[in-house]
Amino acid sequence: MSPFWKQFAIIFWLFYVLSASLLIFMNGFLLSRDEFTDKASCVNKSSVQYSDKLNLQVCTDSKSQKLVLLIVDALMYDFANFDVNNKQPLPYQNKMPIFMDLVKSKPRNAKLLKFIADPPTTTMQRLKGLTTGSLPTFIDAGSNFASSEIAEDNFLDQLNRSGRSVVFMGDDTWTSLYPNRFKREYPYPSFNVWDLDTVDQGVVKHMEPELKKKGWDLIIGHFLGVDHCGHRFGPEHPEMSRKLREMDDFIRNLVGMLDDETTLIVIGDHGMTANGNHGGDSAAEVTAAIFVYSPHSELFPASGEPVPQVMQVDLVPTLSSILSVPIPFSNLGTVITEVLPRVESDWPALLIDLVNNANQVNQYITKYHSYGGQFSDELVARLSREHMELVVKATKLKNLAGFHEFVADVRRYLGSVKLMCEEVWVQFDLASMVLGCFATLAASFAVFIVISAIPVQEFIDFASTKKLSLALFVSVATSVISWLFLGAFLEFSCFMSLFLIVVFIFINRHEANNHLKAIKQSKSLIDLNILSAIVLLISLFGLGSDNFVVEEGFAVSILTAALIASLFFFWVERKQKPAHLFYGLLSYQKLAFTAFIAAFFALVWSLALYWQCREEQSWCQSLPSTDLNKNGKLYQQVAFTPLIFHTFPVLANWYWLKKNGNLVSNELTSQFITYLPILTTVLSIMYWVLESLPAHLLKKTVQWDLQILPQICFLLILISFLCLLYDPLLVHVVHPREQVPEGRADLVPYLFHQVNWHFKFLSVRPQITLDFNLVGWRCPLPPVFFKPLQ
Repeated sequence: MSPFWKQFAIIFWLFYVLSASLLIFMNGFLLSRDEFTDKASCVNKSSVQYSDKLNLQVCTDSKSQKLVLLIVDALMYDFANFDVNNKQPLPYQNKMPIFMDLVKSKPRNAKLLKFIADPPTTTMQRLKGLTTGSLPTFIDAGSNFASSEIAEDNFLDQLNRSGRSVVFMGDDTWTSLYPNRFKREYPYPSFNVWDLDTVDQGVVKHMEPELKKKGWDLIIGHFLGVDHCGHRFGPEHPEMSRKLREMDDFIRNLVGMLDDETTLIVIGDHGMTANGNHGGDSAAEVTAAIFVYSPHSELFPASGEPVPQVMQVDLVPTLSSILSVPIPFSNLGTVITEVLPRVESDWPALLIDLVNNANQVNQYITKYHSYGGQFSDELVARLSREHMELVVKATKLKNLAGFHEFVADVRRYLGSVKLMCEEVWVQFDLASMVLGCFATLAASFAVFIVISAIPVQEFIDFASTKKLSLALFVSVATSVISWLFLGAFLEFSCFMSLFLIVVFIFINRHEANNHLKAIKQSKSLIDLNILSAIVLLISLFGLGSDNFVVEEGFAVSILTAALIASLFFFWVERKQKPAHLFYGLLSYQKLAFTAFIAAFFALVWSLALYWQCREEQSWCQSLPSTDLNKNGKLYQQVAFTPLIFHTFPVLANWYWLKKNGNLVSNELTSQFITYLPILTTVLSIMYWVLESLPAHLLKKTVQWDLQILPQICFLLILISFLCLLYDPLLVHVVHPREQVPEGRADLVPYLFHQVNWHFKFLSVRPQITLDFNLVGWRCPLPPVFFKPLQ
């Protein structure tokens, strides 16, 4: 193995220790739950005895109903609700009157309710909850951009097993989660959040032809324009008004095309904040809308007081009831009787649906408890008794009043089950979290000691011997053994690697002590290292405070400014005595350096103008997009000011490296580091300039996908990082023509040879220098080394 790869192995070893420590913490912090691949099924009424009803679903009579399910991504309730008293609506208000028009004209056929999502409110997790009825946890949020096929039972698989046909159009996340589930599918790419119209236009294009075709039971259309508009512009931008009006026009036309056998359900999978984002658990993010319209039948009347809101997990059993298929195995939702296209006289059929719902949930928690034992035995036993009482009560119902009381009992029981699951699945593994925090702090301290105190030569010597191979072998061997017998590979490998690093520090403690004594002569360097360590510790420990997390942008700006100021003063102190600090700033180079520092200060503090305020920041006020749209001069200032500041880091990096003797190598890596940042800056400026153009002008000007520019930038950054990893110094090493002789016998001939060579070189130096400068190269004089006489 070459010395480079040996040194790279050491760096990777340190990187692994830090990464493993973080993963240990994440295993305790990110929530998870066990998933089952069991599939729900139903049995005929005639083959079921009373004693078998506790965990079985009874097949209901197949109906010839069809369903159109529209998902308007990020359709929050405020978008769908029409307030007649609002005389000065914001761009997102009162733009979809179709819902209120139908509710007023046909109050028994249409309902608009709040649709409450369970966090995390990311699209992939919401789709998972909307199809399986389960509760996705925050560990799933990391998979939001890497959708994989869902193996859990879901209502799409239930429809396929029942011989029903499903047609899909819109967001291609569905085809990633559920491949080969659709009779016909028209997916459109969803990752380009700047594209507001492609997916929506695809749904509009295919909806009417599919409605006219025969042989379908469910049509799913997923619009993305509203969500993308929120991410790009926010809800208060005129583009949001345009997208909501488009949705209103489409739904209005769709209502006129529905036949008497089709029910329409329009839902939002989540809401959005005032900045257009989502993913958390704030009221704005979890409050979506659900609209149900049945042109052929009145909706079942509410039991008691009207229900103002429903949970999103309740959609799955409701769809299963409408389409007469078994409720998916892992569902935790409750049938929403108020949105079912049934008359009051159909309550016996609804009774079967509710009993099926209770049986299915009881079967799921029984399986989950026996598999993992996470639930309390006493709580599971109590819920089992409640379930048995519900089944017994269902057999004795004789009238509609008793049915309404039974609905309340079922909701109470299923609500208790859902609450139990939420409490279990939101419990953190404190042991793993504490272990991860300890490992992270210990690893960070060890790496800091290794980098600051251990001389570089000790690394080279360590990598050049068999000690490195032995250490890696011991670490891997003990980790594999612990994984085979204890199943704890990550923990043992992390702490074994950390232990070996500590041993390495202990072995080289004398060299480290001498090295620290040597660098103590540069007090500024030590102070700067200490300050950097303090800033790092503040950033790490600050994450344990809610206030720090809320104000993290402001705090990081202060810490960054402190580091920049410290770097400036330490640099001046090294160059000038304290009594002459002011006069030391008057040279050209120092004035240039001072200008760069001031530019960095301006860059850091100007970023606050572009922050998106959090809900918890009552003092913060984001710049409204409506003001930018009305004030062209303000828009130009806000849009193009960052482009000016964007060039300063590149210039500062180039100046600093040149000033310290780097970027003088002729190697390809040095050329990459010299020019790739400049190219990245140009491409970034080009992207934001084109992005600032109006949509209609952008389509005429740019005929290719604009997202290729940031993709190229990321690729160039990756190449630059690899170049720095391969050649971090970026210098051209000129080796001496000959080594200094060790013996005194050869000293006189050696000196004569060197002096003679210098005289010959000086006689032709002007011509050589001119020729070399023409091509931009320098020919430095080889140094003459004198060894003291012994």
